[in-house]
Amino acid sequence: MRYYFIINPAAGMQDSREDISAIVKEKLGDEATIYVTTKPHDATNYVRRICENESGKKRFWACGGDGTLNEVLNGMADFEGVQLAAWPCGSGNDYIKYYGSADKFLSLDKQLTGEIKKVDILLVNNRYAINEINFGFDSVAAKFMQKVKRMPVIGGRNAYITGVLYALINAVNNECYVSAGDEELNPGGRMLLCTAMCGQYIGGQFRCAPFSKVDDGLIDLCLVKPIPRYKLLSLLKKYEDGSYLTDKALSAYLSYRQVESLSFSAPEGWHITLDGESMDISSGTISIVPQKIDFVVPQ
Repeated sequence: MRYYFIINPAAGMQDSREDISAIVKEKLGDEATIYVTTKPHDATNYVRRICENESGKKRFWACGGDGTLNEVLNGMADFEGVQLAAWPCGSGNDYIKYYGSADKFLSLDKQLTGEIKKVDILLVNNRYAINEINFGFDSVAAKFMQKVKRMPVIGGRNAYITGVLYALINAVNNECYVSAGDEELNPGGRMLLCTAMCGQYIGGQFRCAPFSKVDDGLIDLCLVKPIPRYKLLSLLKKYEDGSYLTDKALSAYLSYRQVESLSFSAPEGWHITLDGESMDISSGTISIVPQKIDFVVPQ
């Protein structure tokens, strides 16, 4: 087994490359290769080159946040004999919250003796996501979050909240049609947000898909129709702990389904996010790829 640590120095509030490199060199020495990314999509291109040109089993550690995990995933997903691991030093690290505390993911010993789990991923227009694909309110918030994540006070762990406040002003009534199979979920073509989940969490703290499982072959789909602003604060609080799905006062605004695929259509200029990474696209189909990835869950 060959180990590759792909470090995103722009992830989180500080550059973690020296700390990670020291741990890796002490524990693994020449068994591991460390690569520091320099630009967007660098991780994807590097991982793909390794998979195409190096034989034998390989494990790739995505050292960063969900965006770094997404880039590494897209470089390795179509190859055999590869494993994906997460070293969570980013702002959100939402995917690993499914497995509990982030602390165990920051122990290389626990990772090296961890269990390999077959997990589902999402696919849209030849791009993969491991945690979520969303659009509307959430994608506007996520895109703004990327602009402020390295700023003091409003960045870091507060970056998504800052993005949410921006979206409250700019993205509460969006034009987009969403359907699952033959069912039109919003026939009028208006929505607040739509989220397709493999994991359970988004935005660092919001458990928007509490019933989701990472290996059941289903997308947990939640569409929220436009909701009066005075009810939004109540929704956000319940969105955080997942209780919004059982709140009768909000039921008229929600459509929650477990599906194998969904489609969407919006005006030009629409964008979606895949594990927090923005993608400009006005229409498409999101589908599940069951148990596609070998993911390392620490001991």
